[in-house]
Amino acid sequence: FVDGGAMTAPDNAVFDPAKGAFIAENAGVAPDIAVRQDAKSLGAGRDPQLERAVQEVLRMLGERQPVEVENPAYPTPSSGR
Repeated sequence: FVDGGAMTAPDNAVFDPAKGAFIAENAGVAPDIAVRQDAKSLGAGRDPQLERAVQEVLRMLGERQPVEVENPAYPTPSSGR
C-alpha cells in the first residue's frame, strides 16, 4: 500500500462448541441497530452511525431515573478514624 501498510487474509478459525460450528476470525460483532453508511453523508462530514448512537444514548438516558447518592461522613483528624 502507498502508506506502507499491509493486508492479510484470515487463516485461522476457532471451533465454538456452544454453536457447534467454526467461527471465522475477523467476523466482528453484529450491530444491534443497523445504520446505513452512505458516501454522500460521509462526504458532507456527517457520520450516520455516530449520530444514531448518540440518539440511542439520549433515549436511554431519558428512560433512567437519577440515582440518589448520599455523601459519606468523611473522617477528620479529631474523629480518630
